[in-house]
Amino acid sequence: MMRYRWYRVRLPSSLKKVTQALAEREFVDDAPFGFSLLEDGSSGRFRFWWKTQVAIARFDENGEPSFEQVASVNYIDFELFRAGKHLVLRVENPGRSCRDLLNAMEVVFGYGFYCKAITFERLHYPSFFKGFGPANLVGLKVVGALPSEGLLARVDLVSKEGMREREIPLLRGMKYKTEQAIFEIVFHGTRGQIAITSSGLIRTTGHLAPMLLDLVQRSLPDLLESEEE
Repeated sequence: MMRYRWYRVRLPSSLKKVTQALAEREFVDDAPFGFSLLEDGSSGRFRFWWKTQVAIARFDENGEPSFEQVASVNYIDFELFRAGKHLVLRVENPGRSCRDLLNAMEVVFGYGFYCKAITFERLHYPSFFKGFGPANLVGLKVVGALPSEGLLARVDLVSKEGMREREIPLLRGMKYKTEQAIFEIVFHGTRGQIAITSSGLIRTTGHLAPMLLDLVQRSLPDLLESEEE
């Protein structure tokens, strides 16, 4: 399983120059962070390395604890690329926060660096899979309200055969927001799944994972254009 998150970015110089700046900021022993290029050529795919301190407890012969700080090294992979007229940062398998990566980029790029998370609240799912093949909705998480009953609801639906969101009786008359939609896709006998969250995190599994990732990235220009309207 792979997880992804995207950010819309503005850079103080060209993509070629910032890619070069990242490649030159290597991770060395006395540096708090650094970058390494994952692919040769002009690709903007990098690995970000950074140091953190971890507190470790030690106990003496009387059972009294003492604590010391031990340096730990973490890494995360990302890519900078163009999506239509926009510049996009894609982070692979992000943690709860990408703050360390974004702060390091701000240090390297300087004034003029801007970054905003891309969400999928306005993504139209049928158009997302257009031209690819049938996509079965097998999982749905929504948060809604029934004002007439004075109720709030968090609904988690799962179906092996697939479901049609508009035809689910439970959701009729409910004002709700989709938090996550999971689709299963079969293409030439090969299966894959993609989970799309409104917050912007996407998970892909199965042999179709690379194609599903490509579907997401092909939809980004239209999605970003709609946000500007």
